[in-house]
Amino acid sequence: MSIFFIGFSAHADLYRWVDRETGSVKFSNTPPPWFGDPERERSAPAVEIVPYRGPGAPPRSATTPEVSPETARLVASLETRWASLVRFFAALPPTTDFSRAGTGLRQQIEAYRALSAELDRLDPAGTPRRRAQEAGIFETLRRAREAQVSAKPPAQPPAPPASTQTEARWRQALQQVAALAERPEPARSMPELQDALRTLEALHVELNRLDPSGAAAREREVQATLEGVRRSLQAVR
Repeated sequence: MSIFFIGFSAHADLYRWVDRETGSVKFSNTPPPWFGDPERERSAPAVEIVPYRGPGAPPRSATTPEVSPETARLVASLETRWASLVRFFAALPPTTDFSRAGTGLRQQIEAYRALSAELDRLDPAGTPRRRAQEAGIFETLRRAREAQVSAKPPAQPPAPPASTQTEARWRQALQQVAALAERPEPARSMPELQDALRTLEALHVELNRLDPSGAAAREREVQATLEGVRRSLQAVR
């Protein structure tokens, strides 16, 4: 969700890609050098065209969904955690007795199932790839599921106090982004807005780690706020 705006006009289509070195989402009203070159595109970040929609334009058709930058960042973060758990299960000894597994291992199993379900919802196109990656740990996951069916799962502990504190800071950052975007020209400062977006990103990732159950609701709030930022930037003449 780190977003950099590279000198774009308010009345032009945008080109969006993720910088592989920094992990930041970049926007430009001109295509990057490799765009349209099949040879260079094979080793370069994928580029998404975000069409310009002027004031009063009809809403985007539900049949042509667009992956927002913040959703792409969330998927990337979830994929990283999911891949880490795949490696964890692949390293378990074949003789692991899941019926006697401790709380830590049970939580890893639950986290893996939750991450898989959320990734399939946010990124259905990547589902076949993830299922193929699971092939090596299929037997491990099967035994883990069977052990969970036969044993009553323990009650989940309440969210730690740190999540409450982080959510308060996250909400404050969200409000700051909205307030900065609503400032009229020339009071609006793009560097200040970008700093606020980076702060929001860091808090968003941390809060999802501490309280994954509320990730979907928070994601909707972030998307609504960033849509407001985009409208404000498009209104600049």
